[in-house]
Amino acid sequence: MTAESDVATVIEEANELYKENKFQEVYDKLIQHKSETSNCELQWKLARAARDLSQLDSTSKDRKLELVSEGLKFAENAVAANDADFSAHKWKGILLSDLSSSEGYKKQIANAYIIRDEFVKAAELNPNDALCQFLMGEWCLKVADMTWIQRQAAKALFGTPPTSSYDEALKYFLKAEDVNSGFYVGTYVSLGKTYLKMKNKEDAKKWLTKAVNYKSENEKDDKLIEEAKGLMKGL
Repeated sequence: MTAESDVATVIEEANELYKENKFQEVYDKLIQHKSETSNCELQWKLARAARDLSQLDSTSKDRKLELVSEGLKFAENAVAANDADFSAHKWKGILLSDLSSSEGYKKQIANAYIIRDEFVKAAELNPNDALCQFLMGEWCLKVADMTWIQRQAAKALFGTPPTSSYDEALKYFLKAEDVNSGFYVGTYVSLGKTYLKMKNKEDAKKWLTKAVNYKSENEKDDKLIEEAKGLMKGL
């Protein structure tokens, strides 16, 4: 068996484990081949695996940061290996966003444009990937939520702060749902939050109800469902 076919087999095995939400096993299997930096699929799936582990409650704060930093390097390897791969750009944007969140407000603003460009590129390369549309919506929602003080600080630091609106965020979330309805409970929660920001309680309640009734598949789903329940209490 050649090294290339060996890696292909490992990726197939990791795919099956991923379907079962066995994130540690996925990581352990793929990390053995991390030196295969020219294999785009291996690298972005390593990035995803590192990120999945970083999201677990059982992972320590220090380890979370290590995994995010490591995951970003894998995603960058994936982009370098194949700039036309939408998943490589998608996971680079996700990991960079995670890392920026731990590095302070100035770093978040500095990386905001890079993160947006990665998500835009991913969405352009594959407009039928619902997660790409969702991620664009999340970026827009986060930017639209910036306070006046934050905007002034960003303007002083960088001249032109990133801009967006709740309408723009809504457009991407609805597109994600249109592309693949029910693929992720986070879309329901974000739609609910966006409508609440727009003072539309009726539509917010509709989407948050969908989130509350969503069949959870993992720990992350559980957290989002609880968040939806909390938001529903205010309606």
